[in-house]
Amino acid sequence: MTLSNRMAITEMAESQNNREVTVNEAFAKLESGSAMFGCVSIGDTSPPGSPAEGDQYVVGASPTGAWTGKAKYVANFFNGAWIFIPPLPGAQAYAADEDAYYYYSAAGSWGIVTSGGTGDVVGPGSAVDSNVAAFNTTTGKLIKDGGVSVAGLQTRELFFLIDGGGAAITTGIKGDLPPMPFACTILDVTLLADQSGSIVIDIWKDTYANFPPTIADTIVASAKPTLSSATKSQDSTLTGWTTAVAAGDILRFNVDSAATLTRVTLGLKVRI
Repeated sequence: MTLSNRMAITEMAESQNNREVTVNEAFAKLESGSAMFGCVSIGDTSPPGSPAEGDQYVVGASPTGAWTGKAKYVANFFNGAWIFIPPLPGAQAYAADEDAYYYYSAAGSWGIVTSGGTGDVVGPGSAVDSNVAAFNTTTGKLIKDGGVSVAGLQTRELFFLIDGGGAAITTGIKGDLPPMPFACTILDVTLLADQSGSIVIDIWKDTYANFPPTIADTIVASAKPTLSSATKSQDSTLTGWTTAVAAGDILRFNVDSAATLTRVTLGLKVRI
């Protein structure tokens, strides 16, 4: 049996019986890669249990069963059996299960097609813009939508507890947050109290070199974090606030007025 040089198509022998078998198989091989190899999947190592006529796969490493010894080949299910097409450098294949394109390199391996060699990657068409990419844990061959936005990873919560030790909170300076380990922007402020009551808190900011911050360093203008006969409040408008915080800045918290409350948690959501 003689095979063609490039696609390993069986050539007809002189006075061969059943010539239509050889010819039909050659047609199937030519058709399977006429433009590129349209595959169900790429990298599988064992044949599917119930393939449909014409299904194609790029065989993965160390294949088993009917694919044994055909690693990297394109397997085409033809007339109830598998036929195999050897890959050539530059060949391309589409993986329907990943919605991704692969190419066969001169080094002898299948790899994801990138855009212009710039390092761009290929992901599923359903991916949400600005979401974090994650490796596909099923095949490990492709990225997938991680389901988490980049903005979500960039937010942090800073907390400061004002505790009267069982007594009503008094006015005055209540403490500082250590120098910020990163630059950030304040997005909102939340107050949570142990009971219904009232409180007004001022926030001062200054550099470590200028410690301690004073009232002249207030960042909240007239929109101070406030509870008024309530247990909770939240403000994301932050009218007049200086929301930018530099790495190394110190935040100081001062109670301007308070009534009834014995414990209040102040939270600042920031984006780094």
